[in-house]
Amino acid sequence: MKRVLYVPLACLLLIFFLTIQAGAHTPLLLVEDNEDGTISLEGGFSDGSSGAGAIILIVKDEPYKGGEKKMLYKGKLVLAKDKLDEFGELTVIKPKSPYLVILDAGPGHVVEKKGPASKPDEEIRELEPWEKGKVLIPNENGINVN
Repeated sequence: MKRVLYVPLACLLLIFFLTIQAGAHTPLLLVEDNEDGTISLEGGFSDGSSGAGAIILIVKDEPYKGGEKKMLYKGKLVLAKDKLDEFGELTVIKPKSPYLVILDAGPGHVVEKKGPASKPDEEIRELEPWEKGKVLIPNENGINVN
């Protein structure tokens, strides 16, 4: 009789611990407006691990209607693509038009957030669609687009 109770109890405990482990690695994304035409991003996971190396996309928040072949994310134009540094951080130029910030840390680990809007006193410019090799990061001499 005792054995009949132990098997279901063991199964319930196993399921409980597996669900805790599965939920312990949720991706997190912090988007902070620097109010100087840039945003700072920090990525990580709910278990405290860093998001270092995760891909960041800055995407125009509207469906792409152009005919030219460009890099798209869910039908939206990609304006910037980069990776988080070894600390899980990145600073990028803030687009003029409404945009989304996407953290892609692999299958099942994607976070999308609406980016903060530009303010009238910020020096903002419209970003061109991203092309391979283009990096959008500010440097000590101001914002530089390579």
